[in-house]
Amino acid sequence: MRIKVDYAFIGHDLKLERDVCIDLSSREIENIEPRCQETPDLYIASSIAIPPLCNAHTHPMDVVIAEYGEELELHQLVSLPNGLKYRKLAEIDKHRVAEAVTAYLRRAVENGVVLLAAIAELGDLGIEVFKKTSTPWIAVDVYPQPHPDRARDLDEYLTLVRRYRRLSMDTLLSLSLEELNELGRVCKEVGARIQVHVSETRKLFEYQDYVLLKHLESCAIPVHLTYVTEEVYERFIGDTPLVICPRSNANHLGKLPEVGILLKHVERGYAVGVGSDNGAWFTPSPLEEMHYAFIAYKSRVPDPSRLAKALLYAVTIGCFRVLGSRYRGIDVGSLPIILILVDPLFSYTQNPVIAIARRGVSAEKLFVIGNQVVPLPSKDVFRSKLLHTIVSSIAPSH
Repeated sequence: MRIKVDYAFIGHDLKLERDVCIDLSSREIENIEPRCQETPDLYIASSIAIPPLCNAHTHPMDVVIAEYGEELELHQLVSLPNGLKYRKLAEIDKHRVAEAVTAYLRRAVENGVVLLAAIAELGDLGIEVFKKTSTPWIAVDVYPQPHPDRARDLDEYLTLVRRYRRLSMDTLLSLSLEELNELGRVCKEVGARIQVHVSETRKLFEYQDYVLLKHLESCAIPVHLTYVTEEVYERFIGDTPLVICPRSNANHLGKLPEVGILLKHVERGYAVGVGSDNGAWFTPSPLEEMHYAFIAYKSRVPDPSRLAKALLYAVTIGCFRVLGSRYRGIDVGSLPIILILVDPLFSYTQNPVIAIARRGVSAEKLFVIGNQVVPLPSKDVFRSKLLHTIVSSIAPSH
């Protein structure tokens, strides 16, 4: 099938092209022709084509207590071991939690997401929750977090990282230097990834938790960096893949990470993703994150297009890289899936990447999956066998 769109962001570097014809089969994208004059099988007016979306850091399990504890501060909600979230998760039937997680993952797909990193609280019990879900239409990269009762137990960390080759850490300060070294050694040995909250709060930054990242060697994926300065970034983060969570940080802390960190990481060719964080308080929508972050950061940068392009990268290609997926966007030979945003106002835009940042979240969304064109949200997307095959190819290896 040949489709034509007004604009498309092509390849791993998201190069903007206009009047683009794209040929798709059930196996791959066969051809891409910018400035196309031929008649396509389907022309989608007022459209911008982008890669499908990726969500780099989420907590789906706590969606079961959605909007609970809104009056509480962050540490009262999520601190280990007795934060509200952990108390409630321990009380609620795990089948109900699994139902809530499934509903959350369906909502992610309806927002154009094909890969999502999910934190599984409660250790093996959390993993069991995800095993109770049946979600072949989205690739879920699960990072188990030690049970709250074992948050300072090195054996629990080592068991999880060996068993699943993934791990989530609430903070690097949970373990001693010797224990971090051992965790880093084992992590590197088994080829694991560890998502860890870094300087999410002012207190963690003042404790200089970022200095401890080196003990996890190449395994670490620091998340949040809300209070990290550009000077600290240059000295201690380097080319490490990282994740920011703009809406969560703004909501809980009234602060966002330094925009210079995002821009430098993208422009140096490093991997960076955006996460929507807690399911209890935030929808799993990377385009909402992009929209919010663009508005929040715009007055701090001289070039809004540079900002919008960095954010688009972080909700697509950069996120796939952070999570270890081999998917690299809309390109010849790539997987036959495209997310198309449609808005009549796109016909008048003078800047398509800023148009995505400002209007993408409210635009009509279509998945092109091989020869299928599926509106979002639609039950048809969950029935697509080809989508099931594609997301299994997008999923990072373990």
